[in-house]
Amino acid sequence: MSIILYYIYPSVQKSLFKKLKRIKMKKTTLALLFTSFCFKIIVAQPEYWQTIYTSISGGNKVNSTLFEKDLTFISVSGSMFYEDTYYLEIRDEIVLPLVANPISSHYFYATEIENNGDPFFFAAERTGTNYNKIYLNTFTKSGMIDTAFEIPDEFENQSAKGPAAIQVNDGEIRLFGNQSFHKITVANDGTINLDWSKPANFGLIADAKSYNGGYILCNEYGNLIYTDGDSEPVWVKNLNSILMAVLVLDDGFLLAAEIDEESALIKTDFDGVVQWEKKYGEGFATDLDFSNEDGIIFTGKNQNFGAFVIKTNLEGDVIWEKFYDEDNNGTKILKSKFGGYLLQTKGIISAKVIRIAEDGSTGELTSEVPPKAISANNIKSSVSAKGQLFWNGDDINTFFPRDSSTSTIFAGGLWFSGYDQDGALHSAFTNYTTSDFSPGPFNADPEDSEAWDHEWRISKKQINKLREDLLDGTLDDAVTIDLWTYPGAGNPNFNIFGGDAVVPEHTAPFIDANNDGVYNILDGDYPLMKGDDMIWWVMSNKFNGANIGGQALEIEIKGTLYAYACDENPILYNAAFLDFEITNYSENEYSDLHIGTFIDFDIGCYLDDYIGTLVETNSVFGYNDN
Repeated sequence: MSIILYYIYPSVQKSLFKKLKRIKMKKTTLALLFTSFCFKIIVAQPEYWQTIYTSISGGNKVNSTLFEKDLTFISVSGSMFYEDTYYLEIRDEIVLPLVANPISSHYFYATEIENNGDPFFFAAERTGTNYNKIYLNTFTKSGMIDTAFEIPDEFENQSAKGPAAIQVNDGEIRLFGNQSFHKITVANDGTINLDWSKPANFGLIADAKSYNGGYILCNEYGNLIYTDGDSEPVWVKNLNSILMAVLVLDDGFLLAAEIDEESALIKTDFDGVVQWEKKYGEGFATDLDFSNEDGIIFTGKNQNFGAFVIKTNLEGDVIWEKFYDEDNNGTKILKSKFGGYLLQTKGIISAKVIRIAEDGSTGELTSEVPPKAISANNIKSSVSAKGQLFWNGDDINTFFPRDSSTSTIFAGGLWFSGYDQDGALHSAFTNYTTSDFSPGPFNADPEDSEAWDHEWRISKKQINKLREDLLDGTLDDAVTIDLWTYPGAGNPNFNIFGGDAVVPEHTAPFIDANNDGVYNILDGDYPLMKGDDMIWWVMSNKFNGANIGGQALEIEIKGTLYAYACDENPILYNAAFLDFEITNYSENEYSDLHIGTFIDFDIGCYLDDYIGTLVETNSVFGYNDN
């Protein structure tokens, strides 16, 4: 037999039928304890990751740009600029101008210029009828700034990787071409200036990194070049291989390469002397980065299977190898501040950005926000900002034990009904697919409903990590989207998903570290936790209410679903809590107000579920026949 116990605190139960009067910010709190007992454990559902497609133009298959901002990533391929959230919602899609024939033109570099909080972007295009020019542009998300700047250069091979560029500081770019090196400065109005050019005869530079006050460069002609801070060569070594990317290690340099038509890694000391080289099969390597586990992650093209990613230790020994895009080359690999990696692939007419987990796994193409569920103890449960309880309205129900694949509660919701001072009936309810509640605070602008259609999952571990990271006054590590956008009063980072929504006072509770009344994690603020793992949301009943008769109640509900990671206490370890803060925004005083819950228990087979009560403990329980 399996049993689910559903408990209402006696002190709360006695107050449910009292009048809920119209007093500004008057609150009624309902707390529910859910405890469940059953005995079948099934393997947990795997975490999934996503991919996103981008379109491009331009014939070069190895030049592209990929970098992260605070909460988004930027992908530039061919002439297409994309900024996406990590929930794969495209914030901006910009078609960049191509000066010459699109077949021979493409953008090889882009970066953001902060410009004292008024940012714009700098991009470099390799083009010309004979592949003999570099065009520099600045642009905002609303369009190009009329600052196009032309630099002559010769490119012998249209398909070669390069030129390379480094952003030295907010307004200074170093550009390393085929015939010359350049210092470029960008003014606050987006105007581009060429400060100087110096001749260089090393061949087209494929990659560049800052090193020891200068720069370490490499190219497909096998040259490894170290320059000083003024781009003057200090030494040049030829490694007799095709060099595509360079990484600065603690004890030398590591290069992504092609040796004898095989992808390879080459390790040198700081003088460019080769210490080892290792090959990884037919093809070529194009880019590399550090892994999240003190190793290396690199990408390229396998001639038989397409874009690959290989993870190794610092000695180049393979940990895993995966293939992702059989039609395209792997062009960029980036260790993500949000965990895992971002892979950019590119071909003649298409490109992808693929988000990869630490073990190399990924998921199907999706544009949906990943579902939220608490799982700190032996219960996994979710809610919806539209009013559904114990499930998210889609694919996450309530599971006990946590790792079961069969839910123990399929769905639930709050039901209200009561009479106003004139005897008129008011009501609001939620069932499987219908709800009288809409996401957001009662006084939120209806046009901002999409911004509030969100559940914020926060854990105590995340908060502790954030506070420890900010001890030195700077934010260095990854921060979850929900911590950034948590709807504390006035949060300037709330509109990551677009829009102009304003977070009013007294929305989500938080610790205000600097007492300015505004939630901002960069000021040391963080959510006020309940339990060790929680989901917070806010919803309102404004204009509907006809689903079970009566007028709308005009109430706002702030909800928290939470649990404790307390395995030494069997009651807390097998319990989840729901807490509601209910505010009456109407002009009415309600009497005989009844608050109830709709619960669909799903204990094993849903055809033989039953319900019972324990009057003496104010409890309801569910059980099944076997």
